[in-house]
Amino acid sequence: MKRIRDYLLVSIFLFSCASREDIYIPMDTAERFAKLNFGAPPEPVALLPVFILSDHDSIYETSLFGLRIIYDKFYNASYGEFSDFIFDALNQKIKFQGIEKKMDIRKWYYEFEKFEISQSMKSIYLAKGLKGLVDMYCDSDGANKYALKSGIDRDDLKTLSYFFFLNRYFALVDDVAGTVVFRRI
Repeated sequence: MKRIRDYLLVSIFLFSCASREDIYIPMDTAERFAKLNFGAPPEPVALLPVFILSDHDSIYETSLFGLRIIYDKFYNASYGEFSDFIFDALNQKIKFQGIEKKMDIRKWYYEFEKFEISQSMKSIYLAKGLKGLVDMYCDSDGANKYALKSGIDRDDLKTLSYFFFLNRYFALVDDVAGTVVFRRI
C-alpha cells in the first residue's frame, strides 16, 4: 500500500512539473489591456513597451497599440477575442512569423524594434534572477518600483526592460527628466 501511495505522489509531482507553463501576464490583465481605448489618441498605457517573439527566437519591442494593429491586420480571424491574442502574445506563446516583411514599420505610429539580448545580463538573470539585475542596475524604493541607475546604453536598457517585463513590470520612461522607472503591472 505504501508503494502505491509513493508511486501516486511521484506521478502527481512529475505531472504537475511537466504541465507548468510560464505565465508572465495573467488573463485578467490581458482582459484589462484589451478594454483600453486604442482610438486617436490611444490611452498612455497602450503605448508602454511590451515584448513579443518572432521566428528564429528574435525579440521585438512594441506596444499594446502595436499589438492591436497586428491583431486587426493578421490575427483577428484566428483569435476570437483580442484579450486571447494579447494573452498568447505577451506570454511568448506566439512566434510571429515574417512579421518584419508583413508590416511596413515606418507606416505605423508605434515602436517595433528588434534587439539582441545582452549575454552578460542574461547570465546574471539566469544565475540570480531579477534580484541580481536590480542589485546591479537599479535603485529601489521598496514598493515594487525600481529606478534605473544612470550609465546604461540603449541595447542594455531593452534587455533589462525585457527581463523586468517577464516579471510583470513595465518600463516607464520620462523623456523630460531622463529617467526610467520599472513599475509592477
